[in-house]
Amino acid sequence: MTSMMAPNAAGLSDADIANLAAHIASFGGAAAAPAAEAPAAEAAAAPAAAAGDVAAGKAKFAACAACHGMNGEGQGMFPKVAGQSADVLADKLKKYRAGETVGPMSAMMAPNASGLSDADIADLSAYMASL
Repeated sequence: MTSMMAPNAAGLSDADIANLAAHIASFGGAAAAPAAEAPAAEAAAAPAAAAGDVAAGKAKFAACAACHGMNGEGQGMFPKVAGQSADVLADKLKKYRAGETVGPMSAMMAPNASGLSDADIADLSAYMASL
């Protein structure tokens, strides 16, 4: 466990850790290929989270909750994601998935976002925006 994760994992029970590990393992072991960039006009015409499914996003958010809190309120150095714009959240997740530097947590977020599909990102963004 990294020194960054230790304080956050300290309060987790063995069952919580097992559940998180099973959830993360369900993403599969192979890294996703970087998504091709969409033309700017096309991206502007179709908001990133327009088709997001809030219920599906809630189910996928379990892995995010370890750092961002069960209600997306943020914890310590991990930012609040609740109530933010779905389009902004989707844009950031896509940039993390592509390995781009978005902010100081980019190195931690990139591996977490690398296995997300566009649908996963839309669902997660819709859910976080609904909090």
